[in-house]
Amino acid sequence: MTVRMATCRELADDRQAVEKLAQFYWNIEKSATPFASLLPWFPGSAKRTKEKATMGLYHLIGSYVKLHRDAPTLSTDPIDVLLADGISDDNILGVSLSHLLHTLDIYLFGRQSYRLYSQELSTLALPVS
Repeated sequence: MTVRMATCRELADDRQAVEKLAQFYWNIEKSATPFASLLPWFPGSAKRTKEKATMGLYHLIGSYVKLHRDAPTLSTDPIDVLLADGISDDNILGVSLSHLLHTLDIYLFGRQSYRLYSQELSTLALPVS
């Protein structure tokens, strides 16, 4: 349900893609080690893992954004709504990734994540039409 509400029906219905998305998410979570937090500039394995997982998420969701941008008709999927408003692919990816990651954090880790997520959403600057 979270994937459907943050991206599109095609991604939510593709079980393999959702499993890849979950694996990327858990790789990002596992890379949040105390060492990586204290020395974020250090090129350790946690940093490489996080970069690979982040790029994997970016390319996975980006492929669906491109698919929808090239589609002849738009639907009511969140990606299509943003495309119809003229939002750039990078901003769509940012909104989708932010929603996915924070919603999964809220589901897994509770109220504190929700509070941080709502503060971040209030600072998000999207054009209003």
